[in-house]
Amino acid sequence: MSAEHRNSETGSSGTILIIDRDRNGSDSLGNILSEFGYQIRREPDHLAALDALARGDSVDLVIAAARKADDGGLEFLSVMQRRFPDLPTIVVSDDSSVEGYLKAVNIGVFDYLIRPVFMPELNKVIRSAFRESRRSGPDAEHARVKARGAGSSPA
Repeated sequence: MSAEHRNSETGSSGTILIIDRDRNGSDSLGNILSEFGYQIRREPDHLAALDALARGDSVDLVIAAARKADDGGLEFLSVMQRRFPDLPTIVVSDDSSVEGYLKAVNIGVFDYLIRPVFMPELNKVIRSAFRESRRSGPDAEHARVKARGAGSSPA
């Protein structure tokens, strides 16, 4: 099935920023999501992602890989959620602990998925995040989150 056909079937569109130190994992996920019709941006770490957002790069959703609840990723997500509160974020983690899940939910992530993640499930979560963002975002007419706060510090 072509990406265009799949895109029209699923209603998929938008730009997703994938943050993952594992380039192979990021490339693999990005390639699959591209087939669903999404535009993909990749950043290797949290600081590069914040820089991209601060530059005003247009991003509709973030997928952040987290190895463990204490690897620094959730602290980054807390900063990101404060600076870009209308940007939905999905965490994909190896950590199946209740603690990791609760930390992420308290930060305000849209969803917290445990690896292995099944692509149809992830696509449903992404589409749900887009719908929610478009309904509740401050600029529902445009439905795209444009990063704000260019030039300010990450914290």
